[in-house]
Amino acid sequence: MASRLSSGRPRRVSRWGRFVASVLVGAFALVTLVRALAVDSYGVPTPSMAPTLLPGQRILVLTWPWQREPAAGDVVVVDGRGTLAPNAPDSPARTGAWLVGRNAGDQFVKRVIAVGPARVTCDGAGGPLLVDGAPADVFRAEDCGRKRFDQRIPKGTVWLMGDNRENSRDSRDLLGAPGGGAISESSIVGRVLGAQ
Repeated sequence: MASRLSSGRPRRVSRWGRFVASVLVGAFALVTLVRALAVDSYGVPTPSMAPTLLPGQRILVLTWPWQREPAAGDVVVVDGRGTLAPNAPDSPARTGAWLVGRNAGDQFVKRVIAVGPARVTCDGAGGPLLVDGAPADVFRAEDCGRKRFDQRIPKGTVWLMGDNRENSRDSRDLLGAPGGGAISESSIVGRVLGAQ
């Protein structure tokens, strides 16, 4: 039995098909551009920012180049590669993260406690969190946690802590590391605008 072959003429794509394809490509390009340059969405993976943010909540983040410098009290997303996530790969391109999204293990949501140059102090007995000798002007400043520290942070760095002081990987966990807990402002991905 012989099968019927096509006539050999190229099949024409309808105007409607081209329109739909161009709308889809344009929408993808727009979403990619907005995510890269303005606002991005993240999931909160851990209870380290409770009660402010809870695991599973989605947060909208204004990416850093489009906003003001960090300030005490800001809730930010920080890229923890080399600091809070010391074993994470250096390059998102190497892992394909740029294509499929960020690795939640590399991104941390924390509160800015102080912007350098500053001195951050905790007595280790759950007393007040002090910045330059005065009570910090941030959420939960009355409780600095159970780790004692007295650190000077240089210009261009921030001191970050989770609101859930007893269940947070933050600047306090880097006290023995180079930099002594200070995290470069350049590691900040953006400022949290709100949560869903």
